[in-house]
Amino acid sequence: MVQTRVRLNLPAEGDGHNFVQAGLVLYGGDDRFIKLVHASLWETRQTEFAKEVRRAPAEYPRYGLTVVGTPGRWTWLRVVHEGREFTAYTSRDGRTWVRGGTWRHDLGDNPRIGLVAMGGTGFTTAFDTVTGWTLRKPIRR
Repeated sequence: MVQTRVRLNLPAEGDGHNFVQAGLVLYGGDDRFIKLVHASLWETRQTEFAKEVRRAPAEYPRYGLTVVGTPGRWTWLRVVHEGREFTAYTSRDGRTWVRGGTWRHDLGDNPRIGLVAMGGTGFTTAFDTVTGWTLRKPIRR
């Protein structure tokens, strides 16, 4: 399990800040990753849980996303990894968590954990902590 707390200084609402985002990435390569970020898409502010795969059949996309809880001034982002499954959680206070979707993915033999901040100019991002744990028992769902 990996967790961070992030602050992205976006205005709370309004358009014109498309694709500004910051958060966690579990990285197996440029076309092989999972990310959980606080993101601005048009006039929305949301937490995006996304995955990209190297190859997909012609009729399927290589990139997909779902959303989790509403971001706050500071947003906690957590990804739990069990086997080939990755489940997203978000929190606005670090105590009450919203469980999001689960992606099934193969990130290869040596995936890395990273932080991302991208998609625009004039914004700043702060990460408070990054913590990783090895779970002894599966999370109850």
